[in-house]
Amino acid sequence: WNNAFGNRCWNDTTYNPKHPINKITYAGSMFQTSLITDTKLALNFSQVSLNACEKVFGSCSALTIVRTLTVAESNTYTGWFTGCKELLTITFEGTIGESISFADSSKLTNASVQNIIDHLADLTGKTRKTLTLNAQVYVSEMQKAEIENLNWSLVQ
Repeated sequence: WNNAFGNRCWNDTTYNPKHPINKITYAGSMFQTSLITDTKLALNFSQVSLNACEKVFGSCSALTIVRTLTVAESNTYTGWFTGCKELLTITFEGTIGESISFADSSKLTNASVQNIIDHLADLTGKTRKTLTLNAQVYVSEMQKAEIENLNWSLVQ
C-alpha cells in the first residue's frame, strides 16, 4: 500500500474503495498529499511491519474524517498526521503504544480526543511516550489526568 493513494489526483471522486483495507503491511505515504476528505471505510494497520509506514496521511490538507483506524501497540506514527489541518474526526481501534502527534490538527473534536485517550497504552512502569495535540484543541482537566495516569506526556 506504499503510495497507493498518495498524490493530488486522489480526491473524493476518484477515491471510492469498495472494501475495507485490511492486512496492511507496508503503507509509507499511503494517502500523502491526497485531496480526500474522508477515508470512507475502515483501515487496518495492526499488521504493519516495523517502521513500514511513515507519513500515511502526511499533508492531506483536506482530510476531515478518518474512519475506524485499527492499530497495534507496536505501530509507529512518524509524520502520519503532519499537515492534516482540517482533521475533525478520527476513530481508533486497538492500542496506541508509541508517541503520536496531531500538532497540525487544530479542529479535532472532543469525541476524537477522548477516543485517542481511550486507546493509549497503559505505560505504567514503562518508558513515557508523548501525545501531541494542537494548542487550540480543548483538553479537559479530567482528560489531562487520564493521560497522566497512563504515564503519557501531553504536549500542546
